[in-house]
Amino acid sequence: NIFERIDFSLDQDTDLDRPRLTVHLRNNLFWRGRLNVADYTGTGSWTVRDNLFDQVTLSGEAVPNSHNGYVATGVLPGSGSGNVTVPSPADYVSGTLGGYYYPTSGGRLSLLLDAGSRSAATAGLYHYTVSNDLGKEAWTQVDIGRHYVATTIGRPRDTDDDGIPDYAEDANGNGIQDSGESSAHNPTSVLPPQFDGESRSHTPIVGASSYKCTAQRDFTREGRPRTLPDVGFSMDWGLDIAGYAVYTNTFTECANWQSAKSAVRYVWPALGRGSSWDYDPNLDDWVYVSPFERPPHTGLPVPFEKCSTWGSDYVYAFSFDADHTGIYKRNAETKARVYARAPFWPKPKRSVVVRLYAVDKTSNAALHDPIFSVPEVMIEPNTEWAGTGIDPVNTEMRVGGERTDVAGDVMLQVPKNSSLDVTPSIPCPWFQYELQIQNVKIVRLTWSKHPAVTPARDMQDVFDEGARLLARDDDVRVRDGTPGLDPITDDVNTYIEFIVIKAKENQFPSHYEVSPGVFRDFTDANYSDVTDILKLDILRVARFANVKLVKSIVISGVPFCGRAGPLVAGIVVANNALDGLTVAHEYGHTAALEHRGLGAPLVQEPNPGDVNDATAIMHLNHGGGNEGNRYESGKFLSWDPPLWNE
Repeated sequence: NIFERIDFSLDQDTDLDRPRLTVHLRNNLFWRGRLNVADYTGTGSWTVRDNLFDQVTLSGEAVPNSHNGYVATGVLPGSGSGNVTVPSPADYVSGTLGGYYYPTSGGRLSLLLDAGSRSAATAGLYHYTVSNDLGKEAWTQVDIGRHYVATTIGRPRDTDDDGIPDYAEDANGNGIQDSGESSAHNPTSVLPPQFDGESRSHTPIVGASSYKCTAQRDFTREGRPRTLPDVGFSMDWGLDIAGYAVYTNTFTECANWQSAKSAVRYVWPALGRGSSWDYDPNLDDWVYVSPFERPPHTGLPVPFEKCSTWGSDYVYAFSFDADHTGIYKRNAETKARVYARAPFWPKPKRSVVVRLYAVDKTSNAALHDPIFSVPEVMIEPNTEWAGTGIDPVNTEMRVGGERTDVAGDVMLQVPKNSSLDVTPSIPCPWFQYELQIQNVKIVRLTWSKHPAVTPARDMQDVFDEGARLLARDDDVRVRDGTPGLDPITDDVNTYIEFIVIKAKENQFPSHYEVSPGVFRDFTDANYSDVTDILKLDILRVARFANVKLVKSIVISGVPFCGRAGPLVAGIVVANNALDGLTVAHEYGHTAALEHRGLGAPLVQEPNPGDVNDATAIMHLNHGGGNEGNRYESGKFLSWDPPLWNE
C-alpha cells in the first residue's frame, strides 16, 4: 500500500475481554504524516518489516521490526537488524502505474533493492517490482517498500500470452503453479486446446439496452360510444442508465363521456428493482403502488423492434354501431447490444457471430385479431410476432454495420469485456426482430520472428483482418441448392476467429533439433532473407511456432508473400507482404486448398471452381482477396491445426 500524509494510530491494549488482533505491516510506503504502532499485550505477534518510511513521525510501543527503510525518519523503537537509511530526499521516478518507482541503479533508493527480510516469492511479490525497468522480483530477495505489478508496453506482464496476466494466474504470487491456479508459462494449462484466457471468459450475450415507443389510436368521429376510445402509449426505458416507462392503457374522448385517463408508470434506477405508480384522476397525480422488476426479465414486455413514424388507416365495424375510421400512428426503436464479457480473452477483440431473424409488421397483421378483438384496449408494447418473414437474400439486412449472410448471420469483432451496438438496419417501416449468438470456429496459432525482423504490423491485427476477409460475401447471394446456380462458385461467408499468441520461442532459436540429432541455427541470415526453397520448407515445418515471420522470400528471382503446405500447421510469411490477405491465403494452403487460376492441365487435383478470378483469396497472385467459394469454406472450417509451441 501507499499511505500519503496520514495521521494513523494502530494499537492494542491488555484488556482480555476484547478481540485480539494480529498485525503485520509489510512492503508499504509511508510518505510523510504520523504513524503510531503499539501492541501492549506483550505477545510479540505484531511485526513491521520491509516498509519504507519517508519523512514520517513514528511513535508507539516496541513491536518486532527490522529491514525497514528510513528517509529523514527516526528508527522504530526496539528495531532489529537489516534497516537501511536512505539519504534525503528520496529520488522516486515515475513509471507505468505511479510515481513511486525506484531508479534501477545509481540512485539513493537503489539501496533498498534486495534488502528485505525474506524472498520476494515468500512475500507473494514474485510478479511485482519497485524498479522503473519493470523487471519482476522473481526469486530475488524482496526489495524494501511498496511494489507495483510488473508491466510491459503499459500492461501487466503476460509471459505465456494467454490473456491472463502473470500475477492473476499465480494468485498467491509465490512463482509456483499451485492447485487451482493456471500456469503463467503454459498458455493451455487449464482446458487444452483452449488458451487459459478463453477458459475464464463467459459466453457472449445479446440483449436490449434501451426501448422507446410512442403510439396513438385516433378515431375521427365524435359522438361515438365508449367502446371505441382513443388510446395513447409512451415508453422510454434504458437498461444501462436510470430510465422510466409510462404505460397509458386507455384515453377516452367521447362527446357524452367525461375524459378519463388510466395509466401506469414504471420507474427504474440505474441498478436493481424499480417501482410501479398508478395515475389517480381525483388527485391528478401519480400514486406509488409496488416495486417492479426491470423489463424485459419479468413484468412489462419489451419487444425488439424498429418502427419509423408509421401510420395506417383502418376501419372498425360493429353490429351495434356504424363504421368508424381512424389512424394508428407509431414510432418505436429498441437498441440492442452484444456483450463480449471476456476480461481475459487472449486478444484485444473477440469475434462474435450474431444471427438475425426479422418479420415485416407493416401488413397490419399485428394490428388486427387477436389484439383488437377488444377495441377498448390497445396492447402496447406490441410484442405480437406477426407479419411476413424478411429474407436476408432479397433484403439488405445489416447488424453492427455489416451485411448479414443468406442465413442472417454476421461476424463482428467486439472489444473484449465490452459491448457493441447491434441494432439491425432493415429497409422496412416496421419490423420486429430477434438476435441469437451463433458458434464461431476458433483457430489457435503461435508465432515467432527472425531476430533481424521488426514486424511491420501487429500479428493479431493482421489475422483479424484476414478473418474479416473470409467473413465477406461480395458475390450474388444464393443458398445451396438454388436452381440454375453453381454452389461451388458462389462467394460465401466463412466465420473463423484467429487467436495468435507469441510462441515460447518468440524469436527463432539458434539451436533447434529439426530431426533426431540434426540441429539448425534459425537465427542465420539465410532464414531472414530466404532464397533457398529447401531452407524455406525446413523453417516452415519446424514446430517451435505455427507462423514464422522473415524479412523476405525470393525464390529463383520470384518474390513470395509466404509459404505453406497441405495439412501442415506451419506458415512462413514475408514481412514485406504482411497483411490479412497473405495470412488468410497461406492458412488456406494448410487446409489443403490449392491456388485458383493456375489453369489446366493441373498436376494436382484441381480446386473446384478453379476460375481465374483475381479477387479470390486463394488466387495465385496477391489480388483483391474477397472471394471464397463453398468448397473452400468447407476446407477452412474442417481444418483443425495443432498448436506448435515447442
